[in-house]
Amino acid sequence: MLAKKSILLKKNKNFLIPHPINFNFWKPQKKNNFRKKFNIDKDKFVILFIGHSPSNNYRKGFDLLLDSVALLDNYLQKKISIICFGGQGRKYINYKFPIHYINANYSKKFRRSLYSASDLMASPSRLENLSMTCLESNSCGLPNIIFDKTGLVDIV
Repeated sequence: MLAKKSILLKKNKNFLIPHPINFNFWKPQKKNNFRKKFNIDKDKFVILFIGHSPSNNYRKGFDLLLDSVALLDNYLQKKISIICFGGQGRKYINYKFPIHYINANYSKKFRRSLYSASDLMASPSRLENLSMTCLESNSCGLPNIIFDKTGLVDIV
């Protein structure tokens, strides 16, 4: 916590108050038919990216995720599939890995299925407070990759 390093606050007591979620609901599920439903190869390593109109929202860092995966060699790129959840926005087509755009569905059961169908959640936000999706996905056993400069550090 940065407050402990602050000149004004370092002498005060600092507490991290967790955001409450229902851990009886947000828990690991068996792999389901989600990949089949959206025509996603079951042998691919699925990276999940979530955000409202993510490919149009600079703050969410979708471009950073794509550029990072593009740095991998051809063999690894062919083993990856990205789910972009939250609307389509601009389509990216010049990549060697498939990008599946899924419109936002705010059903908790749908999101839990989405977390269960994925292998990794990437949240490369340039600016982020506390993302409930990171908390939910972590609770479902899905590892998250984040930058250590946003509020997500306290969740992960």
